[in-house]
Amino acid sequence: TADRIREDSSDSFFSLQVSAFSDLKNARSLERYLKHHGHPLEVVRRDGMFAVKMGNFESRYEAEQLKAKLGAEGYSAFISSPPGR
Repeated sequence: TADRIREDSSDSFFSLQVSAFSDLKNARSLERYLKHHGHPLEVVRRDGMFAVKMGNFESRYEAEQLKAKLGAEGYSAFISSPPGR
């Protein structure tokens, strides 16, 4: 069966984009690897790429904490902010 991937859109929460891939298989592999953090994970389609997004945070501070933890593991994630925040 085909994987259903939603188009990236403006969310109402802060999240982190950890990486983006042209190959869905690579995005899914990273998604499985990051599950140990215990935060929501999602692969979304953006500009022909598959972005791995992580978290659903009410505040930027919470997103910054996870970003620092991921940075210690060698990932340079960036924060996606909800509109107007």
